[in-house]
Amino acid sequence: MRSLKELSRHQRLLVLYTLGLVGIILFYTVVYNTGMRTLEGESHSIFRSFQTVVETMTTTGYGADSPG
Repeated sequence: MRSLKELSRHQRLLVLYTLGLVGIILFYTVVYNTGMRTLEGESHSIFRSFQTVVETMTTTGYGADSPG
């Protein structure tokens, strides 16, 4: 695997952007999971929380988590 210094500037930015995006998604997943458990009294799996975060960020499942 090539080191980060061997990559071009654009490649480094792409790697950093991707890592940042993954970090934000994981952070929001934990915050959503904790918030649902603490504020709503509903215990979701971390995978359900991850799905909700990704659906909300991409707007593909917007509103799927709200009660009918």
